[in-house]
Amino acid sequence: SRQELREKGPPRILKELKDVVLIEGSAARLDCRVSAFPDPLIRWFKEGQELKDGPKYRYVFEDPDVVALVVRDGTLSDLGKYTISISNTFGEAFDSAKIIIEGKEIPPDPTRPHKIPPGPTRFH
Repeated sequence: SRQELREKGPPRILKELKDVVLIEGSAARLDCRVSAFPDPLIRWFKEGQELKDGPKYRYVFEDPDVVALVVRDGTLSDLGKYTISISNTFGEAFDSAKIIIEGKEIPPDPTRPHKIPPGPTRFH
């Protein structure tokens, strides 16, 4: 069977977490692909604090190798660094990414010259 073909060993991260832009009121999802046999214990942390699977934080497992954390009803308090811990009897792997917010008000970059909008120029 497929299970027997898998090599036993410490977990490996096949596709890393990526930073996610939070839209307030929406859900944000951090996901990665992992390889681990025997099946690993997955734990998620925010700024070092373990997150419990529940109404706010949802642990997602999609076959064959995707694990994700969904943060529901995003607010500014959800911004920060999230870490996944994947462990089995052979070892442990970690990865981290941030939930960030896209600023609606982006301050002008003082190093960039102001561009004049294109259009016909008329001299009277």
